[in-house]
Amino acid sequence: MATFGPRFGDDDLGTLSLEKKGPGLVDVYFQPSATRLAIAHRENDPTARVLLLRFDGSKRMTTLFPKNTMPTSAQFLEPKHDPIVAIDLVEENGFFDDFDVPNTVEDVEAFLAEGMPSGFTKDPNYGLGLDRKLSFLIHALSEVEGITTLRLSNERTLDVAVSKDGTIYEMGYTLFGTLRRDANRFDDKAQASARKKKHQAAYMNLLTRLDRSTFPLKLFEREPDDVADAIGRTYVDAKLSEKDRAALVGLAGATVRTSLKTQRSALVKLHEEIELASLDELIGHMEKQLASKTTETQWQKLFAANPFILTWPSACLCY
Repeated sequence: MATFGPRFGDDDLGTLSLEKKGPGLVDVYFQPSATRLAIAHRENDPTARVLLLRFDGSKRMTTLFPKNTMPTSAQFLEPKHDPIVAIDLVEENGFFDDFDVPNTVEDVEAFLAEGMPSGFTKDPNYGLGLDRKLSFLIHALSEVEGITTLRLSNERTLDVAVSKDGTIYEMGYTLFGTLRRDANRFDDKAQASARKKKHQAAYMNLLTRLDRSTFPLKLFEREPDDVADAIGRTYVDAKLSEKDRAALVGLAGATVRTSLKTQRSALVKLHEEIELASLDELIGHMEKQLASKTTETQWQKLFAANPFILTWPSACLCY
């Protein structure tokens, strides 16, 4: 289990306590150790005992109330994932098949160790909640005004919804698992790419500079799909810098011959797009020429420089 932030000894573990609120309803509270409370200047503070979990057997739902347990933080014991203050885990099968609700601290510890989905921090001393690698989910949900609870269930697969009162964002375990695995894959690829770049930088600066004949410069070798992953499935032209555009055009030119074998139709379409873009530009230029009473010689020069416009079908339709 991954943990983050300051590490403390076994004598600095917080304590859990249970309170039964009704039939099938149990609240679990957490109180940090005396050491952490002292660091946070919260000794003898009754509000330092905070609600961390709620088990509701009638709804087959466990609710987490993730907390920031780092005593040096200004948000000590405040919601860890603000504005999300609660995460509902709705189970059709699992924990509630074996237990109505937990009766002891040991039952709670067993649930945290074995009943929690992957992608969650399971140690109450670290406040529970989502793994830090999934913080991007909270960032996205914070864009939806009024959302305070994330609810995971098997009622949904890849679809999502917001409750009628606008406070609960509903997501299926299937989508959550997909996002979690994708995040891990992105992190792994980014780390591998960073390691490769570091090795190349060290080789070039420490070895090639020393003896170019023995240690010739090596080109950076990319892994399959590196470019596709970097570009993504959505193309936003306005976000491209001139350096980006030059790299894309250069890559297209360098790979056109090898790409013909497998991407012929896409290249034909690209060729058509280039001609259409050029034609649009020329039409604008020609409109200006018409308005300024261009001579026949000037028209001949224009067609000589851009012969394709005489054979392009749409050119005949326009003029």
